[in-house]
Amino acid sequence: MSQLRGGPMPDTVRRRLLSCLAVVALIAAPRTAAAADPVLLTVVDTATGTRVELTRARMDALAQHVIATTTDFTEGTAEFRGPLATDILAAAGAGGAREVKLVAANDYSVTVPADDFRAYGVVMATEMNGKRLSLRDRGPVWVMYPLDDFPELRRPHYIDRLIWQLVRVEAR
Repeated sequence: MSQLRGGPMPDTVRRRLLSCLAVVALIAAPRTAAAADPVLLTVVDTATGTRVELTRARMDALAQHVIATTTDFTEGTAEFRGPLATDILAAAGAGGAREVKLVAANDYSVTVPADDFRAYGVVMATEMNGKRLSLRDRGPVWVMYPLDDFPELRRPHYIDRLIWQLVRVEAR
């Protein structure tokens, strides 16, 4: 015992300690990597049961598009940047969907015809005005239509589709 208190550590104790640390490092590494790139959006193809989890890196790897528009929820014109909704569906193997159910973190949901995505170039925004969206500022994903480009999008049923804190897309 006196060796451990003030003297050098015995080799057997040192080896066991290093082995334990190595195991802890291996166990902790995947969690650290997952925490660094969390899942932002889950896309489910209800016809096939396929489920795809899109991380920030995976969403950033898709072609990025910008919609500059005014909304009832922002001041002035804001720039929303992210992948097209059609690209999200295609990445999840659900490009042929006829409609999608969009679900927010608070369980608010709305069902949207997938033709909207094709007709209006809807963006799944992960940034607004050059800043990443977080849960505090309607992120991490905010569905954005180009409201200023199409007057018909100012109708209430389209405004209801500007779902923020989007966490799940169910393609049908």
